Amino acid sequence: EDAAFMATFDTVCQSFDAYMTDKNTWYNAHYSGVKRPTIAYFSMEIAQELGWTPEKIKEVQMGGVLHDVGKIAVPDAVLQKPGKLTDEEYAKIKIHPEAGARILQDVEFLHPLIPYCLYHHERYDGSGYPNGLVADHIPLPARIVERINEMLGPQVANALDAGSIHVQAPRDADQRVSYVS
Repeated sequence: EDAAFMATFDTVCQSFDAYMTDKNTWYNAHYSGVKRPTIAYFSMEIAQELGWTPEKIKEVQMGGVLHDVGKIAVPDAVLQKPGKLTDEEYAKIKIHPEAGARILQDVEFLHPLIPYCLYHHERYDGSGYPNGLVADHIPLPARIVERINEMLGPQVANALDAGSIHVQAPRDADQRVSYVS
């Protein structure tokens, strides 16, 4: 049953990647190969350090993989724009958490991952989006993904792309979601 679940999850991720890669080259070069696996890996490591169950660790890792699935709903011109976004463009980016939650809502086995999509841009001080949640009102797993995502801002992500920062591989291959490489 677990192998069938993981195979289905891999297929969902591959379909998302295929669509987004066709949609824009930035996604393929930057996000698919570098940032998303890094977020998933560090999310899993933190969950392990917190002593979470293997099932919850797998969920956190999968949430790290799919947290930005809602970017499918963001126009290419906004995703690919170099430089600062206008207020109107930023408003278009800000729809992706809710769009991701709506996408996952239609796939029952992905329901536990909805908070990762919906809350990964909420900020502890309430300045985030889409709901402006504060502190403990943000689910802890989403806070983990948010902090790692923030830590991997453009400078760190670009260094990962260039190969000047190397992430240590998981200690045990069985700990990885098969899609995360």
